[in-house]
Amino acid sequence: MITIADLSGENPITVPIEAWCDTGRIAGFVLRLSVGYLADTNYEIFRRRLRARGRRNLDYHALLEEQDDGDQNIYKFDPARQARVFTSLMHPDWTGPAVVDVEARGTTEPFLRAFCDEYDRTEIGKVRPLWIYTSVGMWHTLIVGNYGRYAGYGLWLAAWGRMLPHTSTPPDQVLVYPDPWTQADMLQYAGDNGEMPPYPGAVDLSVYRGPIEQLFGQALPVVAHSRPKLCPHHLLGGPETGRWLALTPAAAKAVGDLGALQAAKPGTLTVGRMVDDGQLGGQSFDMNRQSGSQTPEQAADEYINFLSPYIRTNPWIAVWEGPNEQVFESDDAREATDPAFKVQMDARRESVMRWYADFCYAFAQRLHELGKRAGIGSWSTGNPRLEHNLLRFYGKALQATVNFNAVECRHDYGGVAGLRVQYDNAQFEALGYVGVPQFISECGMDSVSWLPGSGAWRNYYNGDFDRYWNECLKPVLDVISLLGYCIGAAVYADGGSSRGYDIAGTDIVARVAAYTPPIGETIMPITKAQQQQYLADLDAANARITTTRSAIAALTPDDVAGKHLPGVLNQDVVNLFDRAAGVAYIDWLKRAGLTSLYDPAADRKQPYSGPAIEDLPGLTDTEKAALIAALPAAAG
Repeated sequence: MITIADLSGENPITVPIEAWCDTGRIAGFVLRLSVGYLADTNYEIFRRRLRARGRRNLDYHALLEEQDDGDQNIYKFDPARQARVFTSLMHPDWTGPAVVDVEARGTTEPFLRAFCDEYDRTEIGKVRPLWIYTSVGMWHTLIVGNYGRYAGYGLWLAAWGRMLPHTSTPPDQVLVYPDPWTQADMLQYAGDNGEMPPYPGAVDLSVYRGPIEQLFGQALPVVAHSRPKLCPHHLLGGPETGRWLALTPAAAKAVGDLGALQAAKPGTLTVGRMVDDGQLGGQSFDMNRQSGSQTPEQAADEYINFLSPYIRTNPWIAVWEGPNEQVFESDDAREATDPAFKVQMDARRESVMRWYADFCYAFAQRLHELGKRAGIGSWSTGNPRLEHNLLRFYGKALQATVNFNAVECRHDYGGVAGLRVQYDNAQFEALGYVGVPQFISECGMDSVSWLPGSGAWRNYYNGDFDRYWNECLKPVLDVISLLGYCIGAAVYADGGSSRGYDIAGTDIVARVAAYTPPIGETIMPITKAQQQQYLADLDAANARITTTRSAIAALTPDDVAGKHLPGVLNQDVVNLFDRAAGVAYIDWLKRAGLTSLYDPAADRKQPYSGPAIEDLPGLTDTEKAALIAALPAAAG
């Protein structure tokens, strides 16, 4: 499963495309290429920003059968001409599906059929499959009959608020598909409630379950990250963390002494953990024991109660790790000689893993409600053991990375030979989760099975930090710098009581500062001249937005005493906001309390029953004046 963001209607200047690409949280994007006979004015700016990150996008066309010209005259569009406009604007080398949006007022089955017939006749239509974007309610309202004609097209289904298709859905949330489809190629599960940090606004989010190469005609590009991914793991007394934080590393972790992370700059993900020894009913967390005495939800509540005082007093911590280094019970000798006992132990481990996955989900949900992210998993090096094949039962925990922006954590000691995050990522993809954010919450050198005589770095390398860096830390950094899903790796440890692991007094911060990733930013497929042109385009677009806002601010409505919006339809109101606000019209609708009008399932043919413009909440006087100025002459 990969996450797709629809950028149509968003401001092309403020959407954090680069951050989404670099973190791997969004794998692909949809852009509105054309509306009616016109090209979308924001498309090229969006496309340039995506190309700067080596990304392609899906193109979609907003199909219009009729439109009010602003003077209460209905203008009729030609479907075949729209298909020709749409295909003429497409990039000729791209091979992924194209999308036609079927939700506009007045759209009929014969009109859609004519569009599809013409699309299929074009050269582009012969190589790029066509998908239809719609909702169940909108489809059956507009398209009546002849459903079999569309069985050969893909379906992008708008089903806001539905749970994702690979979760266990309650009976009242079973997905229903419009005729003639029995499944959706892509599911839009979030619209006005879609959250994707660091963007503060809502964004339309969808999931696609096929290979990304099929969707975009290319794999995701490999990108080296400029922020250091080798991060401090701070313990009490650690002297290196402050200088390390000055480099703005991708992340930083502290255990116990959380105040050290107050110095973290924006852009560094702060991760905190508190030691739970003796804090949970006099004991520490143990999934093997607690799975037999508590529900996952009860255990999550208990852990949140333990963390709550620290969460309140350390607001700079963004991610709170849960239980540390959980290990499944095993008896290798007996399991090797007693098949019945091995079956019993396998069943026990599966049960515990399912319980722990449910615990991680509940833990992340409760932290999300507190405005924080959860660090889940926190597996010790080499666990869960590969031969036990337990990650296939971990899907509920991975769902927390989608629903609550949780981070999957693990320890990865022993250098690149045993680097586990890559194996885990492949397993997560097999479960349908692509781009799961992973954080190596402890790395470095420790006792590992594949290195005879291994142990704490000062012992294994005889205190030779140069060897430790070149043979262990730098190779790990070289690998994770190219893994978009890996946030970073925290070197254990700066400070603490275990001298064998302590990196205090070394030149690690200087080495991290001087580090150059194996592949630089120059791998992006644009030249310096193209980059300058792209930045100039952004400046010009920003200037146009500023000019437009100034013009709106100077408007004075002719009839300041009148009450506007009598006798209009819901669709007329949506069109009005689009004319007045441009790319910001969705934001205006939301702030005015009219979000329901943008729901694909809403009946926009119904008479508008909301407040007059003058009485709309959430809008400034300038914005209301702009709406009144955009009214057709007879509507005021």
